[in-house]
Amino acid sequence: MAALVIVFGLMVNLANVVRNESARDITQSLLRDLDLAMQTYVQANGGVPEIAHPLIPGTQLPGEQTLLNNAHLNSRDFVRILRAARLIPRSVSEQPQSYYDGQELRDAWGTPIVFMPHYNKFIGQAQRPFFFVSAGPDQKFLTIADNIYSYE
Repeated sequence: MAALVIVFGLMVNLANVVRNESARDITQSLLRDLDLAMQTYVQANGGVPEIAHPLIPGTQLPGEQTLLNNAHLNSRDFVRILRAARLIPRSVSEQPQSYYDGQELRDAWGTPIVFMPHYNKFIGQAQRPFFFVSAGPDQKFLTIADNIYSYE
């Protein structure tokens, strides 16, 4: 009986590892596709679009709940911009409603994906002037160790 409990525990742990890796892969793919769509936007329009709701609106770092609220608004901003330009990637539009509801895009853990139009010392640095970021499995933007970036 003890051996069965141990085997079952190992199987559950392995299933969680596989699920998290799958979620990370799906999110990374969405971020890359968004990055390509935004590159197309920049080439067609000569610059990065104005985002009405940045993740971090000033020089001070807000709390995690404020960041989450800003993330929802930010996601709606960039989705609206990409939809108006008809640049929503097929990989995004074919996602289940839990990821993309036509107004907001979320990662595999249900947290909004955020557009960062420039470097931000609190969140990360891209090789180019903009990037997309997911808060990752812990769903917190401030614990950047598990954040997922479009430039990775």
